[in-house]
Amino acid sequence: MTAITTDVPAGRWDLKPEPTTGTQLRALGTLTGRRLALSLRNPRAILLPLATPVLIALVIAPALGQAVGHINGIVYMTYVAVGTAALVVPLSCMQAGLGVIVDRKSGAQPDLLAAPVPRPLLVLANMGAALVASGLQLGALMVFSALRGAAFHLTASGLAWFVGAALGLAIAMYGVAETLANRIGEEEEYVNAIPTLGIAPWFFAGALFPIGFLPPLSATTALGPLLVSGTQQGVNAFVSDLRNLPLSSMASAASPSTLLASPMNLWSAMSTAASDPGATVTHVVNAFSSAAASLSTLGFQTVDILNAGVSSIPAYDVSLFLANLSNPVDAIGLPIAADVGLYTLGGLIVAAKLAQGIGAAINDIVGIIP
Repeated sequence: MTAITTDVPAGRWDLKPEPTTGTQLRALGTLTGRRLALSLRNPRAILLPLATPVLIALVIAPALGQAVGHINGIVYMTYVAVGTAALVVPLSCMQAGLGVIVDRKSGAQPDLLAAPVPRPLLVLANMGAALVASGLQLGALMVFSALRGAAFHLTASGLAWFVGAALGLAIAMYGVAETLANRIGEEEEYVNAIPTLGIAPWFFAGALFPIGFLPPLSATTALGPLLVSGTQQGVNAFVSDLRNLPLSSMASAASPSTLLASPMNLWSAMSTAASDPGATVTHVVNAFSSAAASLSTLGFQTVDILNAGVSSIPAYDVSLFLANLSNPVDAIGLPIAADVGLYTLGGLIVAAKLAQGIGAAINDIVGIIP
């Protein structure tokens, strides 16, 4: 028996055609529409994000403008209205990263990754939806600022620069958001990063105030040595205050060298006590009673602090541990950091109260001797 084989061209069984530009654009439009349908699915989802820029335009910017007036010949209300674009756009794009995390954990992203769709289109579609959302907020900010009285000097070139800068900022910030969203596992951890990346740069970008108002670089570089010297100065002041507590002066007043410095003083005190024994007994009893009250108050305060140390602080440690189980470093490190700070503070408070209570008791006893 002879087997007959036939050569089949390799390209005949390649059933996966190369996607054309039109196909990719249609897929991008479909994916962008899907993301917009999820992000802006009802009027509430559209209007709530617009509340922040509208409030800034109608309330915050006019209030700041009335308080500041003019900066470099520009009405500060207009300055803030334009500069707030550097706050609205990054915040909107950073918040869009939350949708990426939700889509990855409980949405359609796993199915889309398995679908015959180029993966870069998924990112571009998400970015397109983020640009639409940030564009709506930016437009609301500019429109309501103009209605509120901001004086914009519009030119074609200036408008082009503004739109281009806003578009570039939005693309850059969404790139950061997409990267973080794919590297951070939980929404809670991602939310903690939004203020640092979305708000903090606004204060240093010359959007809230001119960059020239910032302290010079020399002052920033000198911050480290100043912190070292300031820490040393604070420690020295703390030690000096401890040395000057009333306990030291009261103890010196109660020392034998002071009490028995002159035998005549002791003889005078004994003569006065013998002349009126009733008053002397009352004076002695009152002095010991006041000293006992000072020491009992000290005991109650110390017990309260010890109770917090063995009950409230451990309970707080457990709550910190349970709230950060998703991050083992925080789950272990945060309770330790809290214990170091709280127990150190409690120890210092107990030491200060001991010095104050014992000093008061010594002062009461010393007061027996005229």
